Amino acid sequence: MKLSGIQYRIDPTSAKIPGAPQNLERGLFSTVEKFHFADGHVFDFRGAPERTVNGRSGTLADSNQRGSNGFVPTFVTELIWGKIRVAKFKLDWIFVKPNLDSSRDPKGPYVFAPHFARTMSDLNNCLPGPISDHSPMTVDLPFHEPPEIHSKSSH
Repeated sequence: MKLSGIQYRIDPTSAKIPGAPQNLERGLFSTVEKFHFADGHVFDFRGAPERTVNGRSGTLADSNQRGSNGFVPTFVTELIWGKIRVAKFKLDWIFVKPNLDSSRDPKGPYVFAPHFARTMSDLNNCLPGPISDHSPMTVDLPFHEPPEIHSKSSH
């Protein structure tokens, strides 16, 4: 979106906000969420705060790290008139197909369901220059049903 020549981004999973420009990326995420594999299973769109690295909840929060506004960016660009990093984008996504019949079922199984997604911006920027143009991301995928998590301090 452009606002007086400045490009800005909103959470691509968010609904249309009255008075704001249309969220063109939401269609992609809605399509992915509604998709069913041949075995009837779906992508995991849950976002339980106890299964995130920072306790933030919301759509895809346990497979993609959420920040204070939307998601933690994986790509930062520099302005052409200097080395001021202001343009930040969430370009990389992790979608996981666990043994889940409903994409947002909080009581569904957590075997091979995403947990504790992290965008490692600090790792990417620990040297004088970035290691890559994209920050790496990680997510835990348990092979067995994990124990029920009650609070952040329990893991």
